[in-house]
Amino acid sequence: MRPETHKKSAFAKATADRSATPLAERIRERIESKGPLCFSDYMAMCMYDKIEGYYSSGKAAIGDIEQEDDFSTHPEELSPFFGGALAALVSRISRACPGGIRRIISMGSGNGVLDYDLLQGLRMLDPELYGRLHYIALDINPRFLDRQREILSRHSVRTSFIRASAIDFPFRNLDQTLIISNELIDALPFDILLKTSSGYREIRVDCRGNLLNEKPETALCKNAKLFLDAARAAGRTYADGERILANASMIRMMRDIRRSLRGGVV
Repeated sequence: MRPETHKKSAFAKATADRSATPLAERIRERIESKGPLCFSDYMAMCMYDKIEGYYSSGKAAIGDIEQEDDFSTHPEELSPFFGGALAALVSRISRACPGGIRRIISMGSGNGVLDYDLLQGLRMLDPELYGRLHYIALDINPRFLDRQREILSRHSVRTSFIRASAIDFPFRNLDQTLIISNELIDALPFDILLKTSSGYREIRVDCRGNLLNEKPETALCKNAKLFLDAARAAGRTYADGERILANASMIRMMRDIRRSLRGGVV
């Protein structure tokens, strides 16, 4: 299987056995008190709840799918070549930027394999950039941060490790900064829309007993409206019957970065 297929198991694992967890009970209580959930709110609870969320609680396991990890990504399967190729690109970008790159923010750094291979490549290809670099690893998973600290301690560059969500991270004054991420966008909470002949419907999460089910709604949440406005501005159209993954979290994050990036590259 390809890495993208592996990753699909992560959300399935996060939502498995819903009827038997305290998080499931909180989801049901929220639906009962406030009505059907926007899918982005449901996904955020499953993936990023501080106690039971798949990523934020430390449950996620990235690595070797044959060793019963949840999924693998290209950096693991193609190490060290994936990170080495990225290092060559980073070096070219730095030379093209006035003053060069001085800081890299790696969002959703995972188990640190990409970060290590990238720095290893820079150490060989561009020692000057490597020597001045401040490398910042950003992740919501405490286990991943511990792994990143361990693997990046083998490098001599200045490093910082921040436990935070990429969605909530306060991007400010990003001078001479390069921001990278690998397979992060598809892990951000999104809403589901259905295009019909009469317009759009939002697929929300409802509850019947212990079972969660989809419920189409004609009223759209603000995230769905933001996504559709951005899609229209970009000239994107959808066919009747098409289900749309409306990732407003990605749009907000990229807008925050763009406003803050005074000199650098995403």
